[in-house]
Amino acid sequence: MPTINRDIQPSVEGRLVDALLAGGDPNAGADPDFVGRLTLACLADEAATQYTATRVRGLVIHHTRRPRMRYVAAGAIARELVEPLAGIAPILRTSLHERLAALAASYDPAAEAILVTVDDTTVRPALRVRLADHEITRADAGTATVGGEFRLPAAITMTKETIPGGWAYIFHHQTLGLLGRLILRGRGTTHTQIDAEVAGHPDDPQTAVRQAILRPLTDELTRLVEQRGNPAAGPPPAPAPRSQAARPPQRIASKLIPCARCGQSLAFLIFADDGTLEDHARLMYPHIREQGLPTYIIGPPEGSGPLEQRPGVVQQVYPERGPVQRLSMHDFDQVVTTLEATHCGHRPTPGSRRARQ
Repeated sequence: MPTINRDIQPSVEGRLVDALLAGGDPNAGADPDFVGRLTLACLADEAATQYTATRVRGLVIHHTRRPRMRYVAAGAIARELVEPLAGIAPILRTSLHERLAALAASYDPAAEAILVTVDDTTVRPALRVRLADHEITRADAGTATVGGEFRLPAAITMTKETIPGGWAYIFHHQTLGLLGRLILRGRGTTHTQIDAEVAGHPDDPQTAVRQAILRPLTDELTRLVEQRGNPAAGPPPAPAPRSQAARPPQRIASKLIPCARCGQSLAFLIFADDGTLEDHARLMYPHIREQGLPTYIIGPPEGSGPLEQRPGVVQQVYPERGPVQRLSMHDFDQVVTTLEATHCGHRPTPGSRRARQ
């Protein structure tokens, strides 16, 4: 019975010897890759044997600097394969583990095997070997190396745009919106200037949150660019992302809600027509701070039916940040009523307010 990290080298070597002694391939002598392909076939067949014996999904791991081949169960990938790698940033380790675990969970162990080659700093693209005819294709597991491929976490996307003198790589988070960008500009024929910018006003507490997510990405990309540009020299420290406080103004709808008693403003509403609450909060931070009022970002109503009954996403962002909620106009009227109750020492005036007018 194989363990979660079983040495299968002797079994694979035995299969290889048997296959070589059996012969039968007239082109073997003229094919310089014959033994390599045959070894992969033997690895795949051994993986199938391991799965058949234990019903435990796993990957075949070949370590180039330690000449051993192992069958590693899917649940042990992080401990046995990813964590021991040296020189790979934690964020890349997480991405690599997610992709390898997904690969181990999705392949068909009755029809194919997944082979992964590693050394002390590299996990190479995984190979998929079909058991029926030993056809070899690349599996979608990617590569993570000290000087190699870069993969983003699942919640982050990146776009590339041309800017004067270079390129900008722009990062967006699924819920936090724009994180910032990495800027590459040529300086002469042999140098590249690298700048990192975090989105947001420097006084906005959320800017620090965005920077904490963005910094590992810009650090790793900077290191990769430096290594590729001048492999003999160690990369300099990556610049800390600077705040993108000054940006072209955008027209964003907002509204002050007055107190029915004293007439003074009691709430500041910002309308996010496209539903990107965090982006609107970031862009409007100077106005939010200037008003100093309880502030809510309000998304558009969704669904069908009477307008006042259709819910939309709402989030309080000042003075405290609250959870994202789904509220109808009627529901939000109750929030305003609660604010009014303590605004100027009087009880609220009965009646409904229309926050999304």
